[in-house]
Amino acid sequence: MIQDEAHWQELQRLFDLCAELTEAERLPALRRACADPTLRERVLALLAASATIESASNAAPPPTLIGPYRIIREVGAGGLGVVYLAERMADGVRLRSALKLLAPSVADEAFMERFRREEQTLAALEHPNITRLLDAGWSADRRPYLVMEFVDGVQLDAHCDAAQMGVWGRLELFLQICDAVAYAHRNLVLHLDLKPSNVLVSATGLVKLLDFGTSKFIRANAEATIATAATPAYASPEQLLSLPVSTASDVFGLGAILFALLSGGRPFGDSSVVGRIEGATRELEPGSLRRNVTPAAAAARGESEARLRRLLGGDLEAIVGM
Repeated sequence: MIQDEAHWQELQRLFDLCAELTEAERLPALRRACADPTLRERVLALLAASATIESASNAAPPPTLIGPYRIIREVGAGGLGVVYLAERMADGVRLRSALKLLAPSVADEAFMERFRREEQTLAALEHPNITRLLDAGWSADRRPYLVMEFVDGVQLDAHCDAAQMGVWGRLELFLQICDAVAYAHRNLVLHLDLKPSNVLVSATGLVKLLDFGTSKFIRANAEATIATAATPAYASPEQLLSLPVSTASDVFGLGAILFALLSGGRPFGDSSVVGRIEGATRELEPGSLRRNVTPAAAAARGESEARLRRLLGGDLEAIVGM
């Protein structure tokens, strides 16, 4: 349902009011500041969703074992959960993999049934730029986990910036991502959480796309929020508004990645979850690719600020905007 601007301004005001309060303080403060119980519930839901993202990396230490897998170390964290380097013995061979211990809020009791139903499809994605999904199960404390091929690589944007990679080198890497997404779409699989941190680059320059297809069955839980099912900064408008998703949702995510890869900024800046939902509701256009260029971004691309702005004009800006 589309709300008017005054509604969104009030939602943002209440969100900001409660953001620095403890959970115990929030409801009394909201009751004093807002007479609408529906609006209060909406603010509390957004605060909870935001906290899920922020607290993912502060989760309790994992057990030594998760299922048959021995945990070696943490390698990353996000809204969906925490990723560990894990290993298990199989036929006398020590196999290493990436184990993602999911946040309890992203998978209901039907999760494993959905996973088993789609496991063959996801495991059959044989593409050099897509990590394989290998296994799934439940931890001793009843948290679901996914096991994927372990990729020894560096996050896409960090890899490019460290090498001071220019625009054309970044585009070549991006084309590998596009090839992977197009292949999955031909096999009727969506990603739904495309972002730079879900793309790793190996020492040989091979792009590997992580978590392909996992959001599709995680999001099948009708209670899941956008904050746990995808990353708001890169989520498509239909994801933010809980509307039906399609391949177009992934195309939007690709555009958001390319925007960041070329300019160093995000299409909608540093908008909060509330701001992104408001923008999706009002059909706001993303910011200008060239105007997002900063001196730091230009230096990371081996260009002057003026030259980088010129390079990002014309067809590139039109493609990213589309």
